[in-house]
Amino acid sequence: MSTYNGDKYLREQIESILSQVGVKVNLIVRDDGSTDNTQKILQEYEAEGKLKWYAGKNIGAAYSFLNLLKSISRDEFYAFSDQDDVWDKKKLLAGISKLKEYPEEAIVLYTCSVRVVSSNLSEIGSLNSSVPVTTFMDGMIRNNSQGCTMVFGNVLRNLLVMYNGKNLFMHDDLAVKVCLAMGGIIYRDVEKYINYRQHGNNVIGTQEPFMRSLSRRAKSLLNQSCERSKELQDIIETYSDLIPVENRYVMEKIAYYKSRKFGRIAILISRNIVSKDNKTTRRFKLGILMGFF
Repeated sequence: MSTYNGDKYLREQIESILSQVGVKVNLIVRDDGSTDNTQKILQEYEAEGKLKWYAGKNIGAAYSFLNLLKSISRDEFYAFSDQDDVWDKKKLLAGISKLKEYPEEAIVLYTCSVRVVSSNLSEIGSLNSSVPVTTFMDGMIRNNSQGCTMVFGNVLRNLLVMYNGKNLFMHDDLAVKVCLAMGGIIYRDVEKYINYRQHGNNVIGTQEPFMRSLSRRAKSLLNQSCERSKELQDIIETYSDLIPVENRYVMEKIAYYKSRKFGRIAILISRNIVSKDNKTTRRFKLGILMGFF
């Protein structure tokens, strides 16, 4: 778990993790420079022997989770946790049970569905993305698997900790892209095992107010930082020798579209570099055309 100024809902989430059934839980927390009572709460739980935690400078959620993966001792399975959700008691058991169906050497990422709930845990809707990302091509373009739904084993963990890039978009996006780039499997469980709490500034999907959604999309059109293509460049550089040649070829076309001659045109006219979701394909190709992907 990575925390940052999350004292309002933190206890509830910790209790839901500690209440998991059928599995042994080792809860490790990195605090990303909180200034509220978050660290005090973590100290209380650590004093009771219920978790271990450490503090670091504020580096953002993505790199905070990656730092956690690199810092913790080896275990059998791993799961990311947000600081403000509530997990069902069988959340981890469901993921681990599914992962055990695959060979130990397989690259597999388990994700589950979520209930979108209000601050008081009343169900308020579902996420916009109805088509789960499970294929290589789709995963290079988008990600709709939340990190808090993920469970994975040592093969994928060992790959993720190799990443040393400077352009990490999000930790869950990295997990999806690395898994699929290596020819791995993403299993999306249709069962919902998480109350995915929406509050304050973290409102998403169908619950996002229209004006906020419009503002966010407008900003993305003007944003030339190209975070997604730069993250792909990092992944290629880190894992080049491990990625199958046919996958690396596609990734390079997307990652270096701005620097290659006719790079944008090649993607825009391609019938293969598309998402399973038509809206996402249109947004992706607009991003390529405008140069902000």
